[in-house]
Amino acid sequence: MKLKMYGDGRKGIAINTLGVAATGLSSIVIGNITYCMTTSYAMAGTVVGLVLLLSRIFDGITDIIAGFLIDRCHFKLGKARPFDLFNIPMWIFLVLCFEVPALNTVGKAVYLFVMYNLCQSICFTFVTVSGTVRLKRTFVEEVRAKVLAACSMVTALISTIAGIVTPILISIFENRPHGWTIIASIFAVPAIFMTLFQFFMLPEMKDPDEEEKKEARKVELKESVGAFFQNPYLFLIVIVIVSNMLCLTISGTVSTYYFKYNMGELTIASLIGVFSLVGYIFLAGMPALTKRFGNRKTAMIAYVMVFVGNIAKLLMPRSVAWLIVCTIVGQVGITLAVSVRDMILIDSMQYGKLKTGVEGEGIYAAVRGFSEKIANGMGPFLIGVILDFAHFNGSAEVQPQSATTAILILFAVLPAVIGAVAFVAMYFCRMEDKIKEMEQS
Repeated sequence: MKLKMYGDGRKGIAINTLGVAATGLSSIVIGNITYCMTTSYAMAGTVVGLVLLLSRIFDGITDIIAGFLIDRCHFKLGKARPFDLFNIPMWIFLVLCFEVPALNTVGKAVYLFVMYNLCQSICFTFVTVSGTVRLKRTFVEEVRAKVLAACSMVTALISTIAGIVTPILISIFENRPHGWTIIASIFAVPAIFMTLFQFFMLPEMKDPDEEEKKEARKVELKESVGAFFQNPYLFLIVIVIVSNMLCLTISGTVSTYYFKYNMGELTIASLIGVFSLVGYIFLAGMPALTKRFGNRKTAMIAYVMVFVGNIAKLLMPRSVAWLIVCTIVGQVGITLAVSVRDMILIDSMQYGKLKTGVEGEGIYAAVRGFSEKIANGMGPFLIGVILDFAHFNGSAEVQPQSATTAILILFAVLPAVIGAVAFVAMYFCRMEDKIKEMEQS
């Protein structure tokens, strides 16, 4: 396969969707880690949640380091392109997360902590932190909305297919030797090939300003971080990014519990996943929405859909047809919100440069990785604590009323509350207006 060195910034949308989808697919797989550990490996939900939460604290350090390194790196292949390859060891360690040796509880916790951090804190960190920089340096501004829309649709499609297939794979393999390793590997192999295809076939644009590159190398970590914290919208951006990932993490994890224990049939999740594919057709309208309403208002529309789609589940929580409708609305909402996230983050880069004169792309991108990983740790921890408090027993086929009620709250109420919080944060994040004012002055 011939290695392309430079692109014109307008082509390669389809190729880019493969790499983005491969990374997104890993989130679907890792979302099953709590269920796997509490059922197949008989670990307490609180223990699993605490391990993942502590991992995210360590993750915060690696995100800042990754952002700083990316800011200072200027490889021949580009600034962010080489970091595509971190997807490969990420998938290897992800598979190993599900292959826990026969140890005591402490041994299992230590093993999970090590493998999870190699996967997420190191490999996934460099993939996600470089992702926004990759978008900015691979595609010109006028096509980025189309790129994100295409990535959202393909990622949603692949994630939904994974959501359909996963319950079936779990029902087949979870009680077999190395069953979870087989499940993870089924996703890992094609994802690695997708990553390699993006790396070889999707170049960054050639840097037109060598002096700007040299100047970027002189920016020290203290200066980059200092400029970053001068952005008054930092806290709101963090809330939005955390809300996105927290909603995805909780919804993806709890649905397995809900359909197995509350509905009594895990494969119903696959059926609902098939019908939810219809909703992603509406994501094709994302470029039109951002053009008409802007990134901020588009995100607000998305969070309304997240709130309505999840809270409405309480009206008929055991109706498959109603859950299909609610799932379509909620999933389209959160997928749209995640898609607009990168546009908002690029806006924050532009605002920061206009305000301080420092273009710390890596540091700004690091906030995305750091925030998402904190959410990835918070999600399993909250789930584990709530399930343990409600007397959930992973080895029992039938759960007490307290556990099924807790699962319903996690399934419908908590994602709705998260969507409402994100809406409020986005309402006050008026960065686009400030950018226009600063550019005109």
